[in-house]
Amino acid sequence: MSSAPKTVIIGSGLMGTGIAVVYLTAGYEVTLVDVDEEILKKSVKNIKNILEDPSLFGALKHGSSNDFLERVSTTTSLQSAVRGSVEIVTEAAPEVLELKIRLFKELDDFCGKDVILATNTSSFKISEIAKEVRHKERVVGTHWWNPPYLMPLVEIIKTDYNEDIIKKVVDLFTKKLGKEVVVCKDSPGGIGVRLQAALFAEAMRMLDENLASPSDIDKVVRLTVGLRYPMLGPFQIADLGGLDVFLQALEYLAQRLGERFTPSARLARYVANGLLGVKSGRGFYAYQQVAISEIVKRRNKALLEILKLQRAEDLSNYFLANDSNSSS
Repeated sequence: MSSAPKTVIIGSGLMGTGIAVVYLTAGYEVTLVDVDEEILKKSVKNIKNILEDPSLFGALKHGSSNDFLERVSTTTSLQSAVRGSVEIVTEAAPEVLELKIRLFKELDDFCGKDVILATNTSSFKISEIAKEVRHKERVVGTHWWNPPYLMPLVEIIKTDYNEDIIKKVVDLFTKKLGKEVVVCKDSPGGIGVRLQAALFAEAMRMLDENLASPSDIDKVVRLTVGLRYPMLGPFQIADLGGLDVFLQALEYLAQRLGERFTPSARLARYVANGLLGVKSGRGFYAYQQVAISEIVKRRNKALLEILKLQRAEDLSNYFLANDSNSSS
């Protein structure tokens, strides 16, 4: 009898397959659940392809793919999948709220009381998904990013009911799966999706205004703001540039383009109190021991490496043939 920990993944599409790879390389037995045997067979084949991909050597724990696949089972029966000692169930089904509500109601009935019930939803509130679950304290959001086996971070989303299990979930992801995590409150889209959606929504506004073509907007993101984000987050970038500068820019944009650019009261308060970022020694972060020249030097070094990679692997070329500034 195997002593490996067990997990169940509902949905064997792109995300479910990728999540399965992470659990397999962490030593888990994985049961994939889906509505169709052919979909499940395709998922197992894709798992094998990922594990054997030479370009991923060093990024994944390698060994014989057959050894990993011996710990994979598939089924179309949710009830049989969760029978026995299961540590965590991850729902990676299509983004249909009614479907997720039904699945979690069934999981609540089928699973032992200590089983963690996790959803990979990228948009819905966890409390909405769990509204028909009796034991709401074990339902948590675990939002993975694609591809799960390469993206280092998982967002852990907590509700008002499950404060007691969050440490257990964080320990599972950090200590067993080797992931970076952030914990955030229950909110539509969590952190990352809201940030990504805001950028995309503004890009669509620019396109609707005929400001520029999709390829030019993409080019600006890739070769300006996008180059910063691998090293620094938005608050770090603002601290480096000066919060007063960002406040002034937002105020002007709000006047000209609308209230979506209205600066927050917190930002205005920081500037009024002289908290301007690196140049004043404190903004969103404190900089007493950090020289701006050292930050810039290290940023520039990382930037050069990213530019080298970007030039060597210019994915934009694959999309240029389909560039269209159609108004449709």
